[in-house]
Amino acid sequence: MPPRQKEVKEESTYKILSKWFYDKSKFTSVPQDVLDSGEISPNYILYYFQTSPYILYLSDIFNNWDIYQMNLSDVLTLMKDIILKTSFRPRYVSRGKEKILKITNVLNKKFPYLKRYEIGLLVTKIDSLPDKDNIYETLGLGDTKKKKTSKENKKILKQAQPQEEIITLDDMMENF
Repeated sequence: MPPRQKEVKEESTYKILSKWFYDKSKFTSVPQDVLDSGEISPNYILYYFQTSPYILYLSDIFNNWDIYQMNLSDVLTLMKDIILKTSFRPRYVSRGKEKILKITNVLNKKFPYLKRYEIGLLVTKIDSLPDKDNIYETLGLGDTKKKKTSKENKKILKQAQPQEEIITLDDMMENF
């Protein structure tokens, strides 16, 4: 059998777009493959800058139906200008820990008017507080597991408790 020849894969639209964003030239135009593919919508600007400090401003301006009326090439050109001026590069967003995902899901149900990134900011703010365990317990997220006590701990607890005097009925009636 003759050896198989490797098929040449086409580059992803997102890869082409990423190369265009970081080619450090203001004068290159948007690649035609990106405009023709239809994979990327004008809403991509909100997704791309979701981990940046600019998301609050961009969300305030672009998070409405008017973004779908904008030309895709204009939105992508704006994104490239922002990237060139700020040298922003999105971080790799890894999947969070299971506990953090549970917290964000519960907070999202309790406060549906908050957006995902706002809930993330709230969780980081709560985690920085010294009494975060009490806050999570009030939200129903704390560990309700009872700690196991050993015989030694029970003895220490009994010694630490003050001994109560036994009051008889006669002693109590004397005070009246």
